Order: sequence, then structure tokens, then C-alpha cells
Amino acid sequence: MTTLEKPVSRLACDIVFLTMAPNAKMPAALANRDVRTVRFTGTKQLREIAPITVVDARDSRRLSEWTDAAKVFARKSPSHEPGYLVVHLGGNHDVDSQYVRSLLLPFPHLDCVEFSFDDTIGAIIDSLSFKWRILMDGDTNLTASLQGTPPRSSPLDGVKAVIAATQDLRTAGGNLAADRIAKLYDISSSKLAQWLGRTRQALAKTPDADSLQDELGYFERVARLRTVTSESGFRKWLRMPNEQLDGARPLDLMAGAQRQVVADLVDDMLTGSPV
Repeated sequence: MTTLEKPVSRLACDIVFLTMAPNAKMPAALANRDVRTVRFTGTKQLREIAPITVVDARDSRRLSEWTDAAKVFARKSPSHEPGYLVVHLGGNHDVDSQYVRSLLLPFPHLDCVEFSFDDTIGAIIDSLSFKWRILMDGDTNLTASLQGTPPRSSPLDGVKAVIAATQDLRTAGGNLAADRIAKLYDISSSKLAQWLGRTRQALAKTPDADSLQDELGYFERVARLRTVTSESGFRKWLRMPNEQLDGARPLDLMAGAQRQVVADLVDDMLTGSPV
């Protein structure tokens, strides 16, 4: 790993340029920013993930190395949440679609991935830096606009026994609490914050914030499975490959943009509908 001596960035946001090629030239748009260059030579090189990581994907011959790096990026908790990935493709806009698809396959959090070219990378970095700063500041009015939609209504929404099964995830005021959900799912608060596009600090300050309720609703819907299994059984189910999910683990899908799929599966399991 080598650190380049550069002036301080216009925004206090750590940026890493991750490359698989020896002596790779950094994109010109990054030259006037505080950027660290990291040579990826194995999983041990990525112990922490920066707020913005620019991955050098200009050389398609290094696809297998990129795949290894992407897998590490996907499972590591960033030191500053959230973490954004910028896949840099160089100056050629005419990129093979299959190559782009191959780049994305290992990475489940597609909402945090951007593609850049030589003439667009500067604007993309600026945009992500501003977004990161907003989220780090914990501005709930602005971060709420970055969140997704609530889960679809379920035929089980009015069943008392089902509602009671997740009552422990709510505070006395009735809101779902992120810290209680993290404990049930047996994941760290930092990891849940990353999944929700929030900072660890903001989540710890107001774990039951109104702006979190839509996203936390998916986790409550899935937790209804405890109606028919124990807490330990639920955690085991989350971490086992599932045939109804094309072999994916439910917890992995909860980390990304497919939470509704898992919630629908739980509905089917509880209602006896065919899956």
C-alpha cells in the first residue's frame, strides 16, 4: 500500500483508488484530491473500506482479480458508513455489456455502486462526497429522501399472533428500533447502518427514528417467521442457502435491495401458499 502526498480534498471524505495493476496511473480527475492508492493483492489488503473506493476496472484481463476484490468489498464493514464503490472504466464509453455485468455480479449492494469514465469521474466523486457528508451529519430530513419504499401490505398484517411475534422489536412508543433488530438478526449496529444507508452514529443516536420505519418494516416482516420457530432457528434460517431464493441466503438478500423477496417468502411460508 502506498500513500500519495496530495492537498486536502475540498470535502473531508477519504477516497481510495484500488487497482490490481502494478504502477497503474491514477485518473487525472483524482490528481488534485486527497486519494490513497491501494494495490489489491489479496483479501488481507482490504481490512477497512473507505467512504469512497474507486476501483480501476480499465483492464478487462484482470476480471478475476476484480471479482475477488468485489467479494471482499461486499462483506467488509466500512470504517465510515456508508461506503460507495465507483467502478472506473477509463476513456472508452463503448464497453461490452457482458463485461459490465461480470463486474457487478459479486456485489450485492448495487444502490451504492456507480460507473465512471475519464470525463465523468470528477462529477461522480463530488456527488458521492456531498451525499456521504449529508449522511455523516445525520440530517434526518435529507437522509429520509434517500431511503426506499415500505414493504407491500401483507395478508398477515392484521393477525394478532403474528403481530405479537415481533412486538419486542418496537419501543414503548410503537416504533421499530434498529438496535433491537440488529440484536435479533445477530448483526452489528454498524452493519445494519450500512445496509440502511445511515451512519453508525446516527443509528445509535435515534434507533427508532420515524425516517427509519419504512426500511425497518422489511426486517419486521421477515422476523414474523418466529411465529413458527425459535429465535435460534430463525437466525439459522437467515444464514442457510434457500432453494426458494435460488440458493441465496436470506440474510444476504436483506443486506441489499431484495428485502421484499424475502418478506414475500416468509408470508408464503406462514400462510401455506405455494412457493
